[in-house]
Amino acid sequence: MVGRARLALTRGAGRFPGAVVVLTLLFLYLPILAVGYLSLSPNAQPTVPIDGFSLRWYSDVLADSRFVRAALTSFGLAVVSAVGGTALGLAGAHTIVRGQLSSRLRGAVALVIGLPLFVPTIVVAFGIGVATGVADIGFGYLPVIFGHLFWVLPFTTFLLTARYTELDDQLPEAA
Repeated sequence: MVGRARLALTRGAGRFPGAVVVLTLLFLYLPILAVGYLSLSPNAQPTVPIDGFSLRWYSDVLADSRFVRAALTSFGLAVVSAVGGTALGLAGAHTIVRGQLSSRLRGAVALVIGLPLFVPTIVVAFGIGVATGVADIGFGYLPVIFGHLFWVLPFTTFLLTARYTELDDQLPEAA
């Protein structure tokens, strides 16, 4: 039955789905490849074909202390967001899957955790800005971390919930 259904879905499709995938990938990645190619030009105004290869622009960027400081800040933010989001997501997944709550309350917890997926990012940013102003935290690293954790939490929670439900209930007792 499944074979016939698959045959009915693919009959007449021919190479069209593959062509759509290839065209989509070209549309997405060709501009990135073009910028990468042009970044190797030694001239300030690159032309096609480029007049030789140079890594001058990359060395200039890496020598700029502002860029290095921004890159290190971004890397630190990524690490804190990943570790904090995973820890909070694990707590949320444990609450949803194994919490001593009614199923209705578990659903409410999952809904509240998933709300950032439905709120536009600009609204979240505005809310964090207002909240940090009211709490007199000011703008800086801490509100940015809160914003990233707020955004990452639903993804980590729901991914960990999917894996957490597959674990045997007897594992904590066995440990």
